[in-house]
Amino acid sequence: MLWSIEYYYDAYGRIINKVDTSGINLSEINPFRYQSYYQDNETGWYYLNSRYYDVETLRFITMDDISYLGARGSVLSYNLYSYCENNPITRKDAEGNFPVHIVAGVITGIAWGIIPRIIKDVIRGKMSKISDYLCDAIIGGLSGLVTSLTGSSTLGTLIGTFIGEMARFLMCYAPKFKLSNFSEIVKGFITVIINTVVATISSIIAGKIINKISTKSFSSKQIKNYFKNTKYLKSAFGIGNGGKTGRRMWFYDAGITTILYNFLT
Repeated sequence: MLWSIEYYYDAYGRIINKVDTSGINLSEINPFRYQSYYQDNETGWYYLNSRYYDVETLRFITMDDISYLGARGSVLSYNLYSYCENNPITRKDAEGNFPVHIVAGVITGIAWGIIPRIIKDVIRGKMSKISDYLCDAIIGGLSGLVTSLTGSSTLGTLIGTFIGEMARFLMCYAPKFKLSNFSEIVKGFITVIINTVVATISSIIAGKIINKISTKSFSSKQIKNYFKNTKYLKSAFGIGNGGKTGRRMWFYDAGITTILYNFLT
């Protein structure tokens, strides 16, 4: 015999109706309900990994971390008790979802890494080596990855550039490594350091430019929390009303950094 257990909810998670043919009241025994959240039978509150959500008041019973204040740039993101910014139909407020911010960071980073080389190759009418494109992709992809994880584009630029330029250095010198080429190797390593420093300075300048022209500045922690709580790919890529921080990081910040770096080098 097959049992059927079904729950019907409104948009905010209040149970409208239940269908239970188990004969042993499994719909009450099962604690995982709306959005797969754990529901406490005594209070009716849902547990969302860090705090409880009350479906009767449509808000969390405790305040979110202060670092989330205004993280999305919308008025409702300043209410640290709100659930899904009062928009549970298109948003889900929970932890452990697919890290769309990492996908956006890596893809946009790779794009910013290789686009300048494509433009240069088109202008000069000659294609660069595949290894150069690969290293540019490593620089951009790692920069985007670290930025999405830490909220710091400067740290992302530093780590991504150093590792990518080191990969370029090894590809160039490892096959012909000889002690007699020591001075040439030292010169190549110094180039790695210089490029890393220039890229990092470019990122710092880009951040200051954006803070000057923007009406609001965010700390790395606020940006990190915004990325962590972004549930939709289009928002992570900076598309739509929920993508303001994504646009700020992946287009304005990364774009200005890329332009400055290529101008200085």
